[in-house]
Amino acid sequence: MTKKKRTIFISILVLLIIVVISTLSYAYVNKKFVQQNANVHNFNCFDIEYAEEVEEIMQLNSYPQTDGQGLENKPYQITITNKCDYSVSYDVIMHKSNTSNLDEQYVKVSVDGNIKKYNEAPSVTTGSVIGFTPAISRRISTGVLGPQGKRKLNIRTWMDENTSESAGSNKTFDFKVTIEATVGNGSNLLAKAILNQGVKTEIPSFSMGEPPTDDLESAGSGLFKAEDDDGTSYYFRGDKNLINNYVYFASHYWRIVRINGDGTIRLILDDNTGSNSAFNSDYNDRKYVGFTYDNNACTKENACISEYKNSTFTNSNGGTNSTIKNALETWYKSNLTGDSFNKKIAYGTYCNDTSFGSGDEAGTLYYGAYERLANSSSVSYGKPTLKCPEPKDATGQMRTYGGIYKLKIGLLTADEMNYAGLPYSGSASSNNYLYKSYYWWGLSPYYFYSSYAHVFGGNDVYLSGNSVRSTSGVRPVINLTSDTLITSGDGSTNSAFEVE
Repeated sequence: MTKKKRTIFISILVLLIIVVISTLSYAYVNKKFVQQNANVHNFNCFDIEYAEEVEEIMQLNSYPQTDGQGLENKPYQITITNKCDYSVSYDVIMHKSNTSNLDEQYVKVSVDGNIKKYNEAPSVTTGSVIGFTPAISRRISTGVLGPQGKRKLNIRTWMDENTSESAGSNKTFDFKVTIEATVGNGSNLLAKAILNQGVKTEIPSFSMGEPPTDDLESAGSGLFKAEDDDGTSYYFRGDKNLINNYVYFASHYWRIVRINGDGTIRLILDDNTGSNSAFNSDYNDRKYVGFTYDNNACTKENACISEYKNSTFTNSNGGTNSTIKNALETWYKSNLTGDSFNKKIAYGTYCNDTSFGSGDEAGTLYYGAYERLANSSSVSYGKPTLKCPEPKDATGQMRTYGGIYKLKIGLLTADEMNYAGLPYSGSASSNNYLYKSYYWWGLSPYYFYSSYAHVFGGNDVYLSGNSVRSTSGVRPVINLTSDTLITSGDGSTNSAFEVE
């Protein structure tokens, strides 16, 4: 099939200026944008908005950074809007200036949690870039956006932590970024294979299960869409026999839950890890609904990152791990840390929603997900969300447990389970793709009642809350990078997508 390409570009000058500040240390200035004000480019029905900052974004007196530190840098953001009625593929291209003298191997690049060294990104041949002479152009990310979809890309750069003083001092790395949009279906991207199944426009009834156990009206099974914090998410709902969301990756079978708004692809292990776990071994404090607790607030602006490095997970915000977090990370280290696996897993956004719902902070406390999914008298009942509320208490103060995380491995929220077809008051049938004949943990706090902390989970064909010290099934959740490719399969139970 002939591909129709449109190259859309905007000038971004990023300076990594290295200066010696002592005999043992050196610093650099990171991300200086020379073009100001937001720009909107409309090409037929595909729009690119370059959401640049008017003021310069700098990091002064910084040093080579770990990946976890790099992910905390303020991003450069590009918003893509697809107003077409068909899917559009795109490439993010970084052009290195011919004046740069910092070796490419010392530059780390992240596009929405997908981290790589610049020299490891594939080189590409592109057209000229006005006012800029590239030494080399590399594709740092690729993805696909469904019909009427929107996506916010977050691009971060930093100097690799292993850069020596001699390699980094008095060096520069200048680059510009362009977006190439391609209309067509010639790619073997996993995201494209998902979207090619078609996106339904109906809005399901979230108070009932899908597939239903009776003849109640519902939107049916299929691929639907909803907004999350990064754009348009495409999620699977319903009967495992009517949707193709089966994946074989890292010697395990998974189910695709959704394409996230940032283009990464969320998977849940099709069964459990084989070792049950408590959510937390302690239960008699509100903080024990937290994925971590006794830490700095985990917010949209400062998500809490658990960096994976040298077979160890380290929390950027400090604090104490929950029992379930330790269990998940132990499983990750045993099953997913081979380089061919780990590099395909992005630092995904996870929501441990500890926002205030109702009740009393000093007594019975109901959290946000309870109001949306279980409290039929609440104005937000029956309105699940893929957007994560800030972890605020009743007074508006940020909590020191739960909130918004960037992780290699986590759990599904109760809202995601509800989108997939598991209700709270009704029930789905055993054909629902999330159905298991045992209770398994979710990530959403339920309530704190009578000195017991409770968290949502999947219970056969519906949602329910359970005490955090109960021992239940563990079903890990990961996010594959947006550029994940497949070698075979159609996603059906008998022919799972096989990841390259």
